[in-house]
Amino acid sequence: MKFHLSNLFNGRKALAEQDTDTGEMNILKASLLEKPESAIAQARLAAKLMFDETKDASILAAGLLKDYEENAYMQIKKSEEKVDLYEDQICNYLLEISKRKLTTAESQRVSVLLHTVNDLETISDCTCSIGLAYRNMYEKNAGFSQEAAQQLELAQQAVREMLEKTRAMFDDTGQMQEVYAYHQVVSELLDRLREKHIERLKSSRCMVESGLVLTDLINYYERIAVRCQRIAGYLMQEGNEALKIHGHEYWFPAKDYRELYEGCRERYLAED
Repeated sequence: MKFHLSNLFNGRKALAEQDTDTGEMNILKASLLEKPESAIAQARLAAKLMFDETKDASILAAGLLKDYEENAYMQIKKSEEKVDLYEDQICNYLLEISKRKLTTAESQRVSVLLHTVNDLETISDCTCSIGLAYRNMYEKNAGFSQEAAQQLELAQQAVREMLEKTRAMFDDTGQMQEVYAYHQVVSELLDRLREKHIERLKSSRCMVESGLVLTDLINYYERIAVRCQRIAGYLMQEGNEALKIHGHEYWFPAKDYRELYEGCRERYLAED
């Protein structure tokens, strides 16, 4: 008996299946291992599916800010468990590929996918922690001030768009500058949220317990944004001979990047 990879939203056609007996993604076929190019292509497809699972869970988690639902939280937990399983399967498959005779380009693609999958797993962990934070607040009948909730919602919208842009990098590396622009704006949004939180604490307009949860949420979203930026940087280098982890921003034409950043900033930080 087989079932489709988890789809947190109805209507999207699943692209792969998982065997309920072995727990393996059927697209990661051992028979392809002697054809590294084909095997890498399948691992890349699996990584895209893993990203979709992670992204959908992130959208569910953000929705708990306004309307907590236990069913949504349980879906997020199940998604995190599946992503952990997918990481193990994809990484093991990539390690098997790496034992074959590979070209320099193929070795680079394997390295890119290994780094990408590891960072996706971190995003999934953060997403599950965000869901748990909202669950704890719901159980304690706690909440944020209207100002904090509005600012947090805005930051969540920016992170969602950053996730969408990062996912698009699998098919269009031209999205990289936008991912980096969003990362810069998300960082500014979260910094502002942190500063406003401190102001509210000083003026006794914020409960300490809610403030601690808000600080945790800010940290989780910062980690997600950093991982998105890193994944975009990895995918940009699939054709390179060596993987560079930092310093990608120096690749951008200054004028083009500035225009993208200003456009993004206008959407989310127009009042500053």
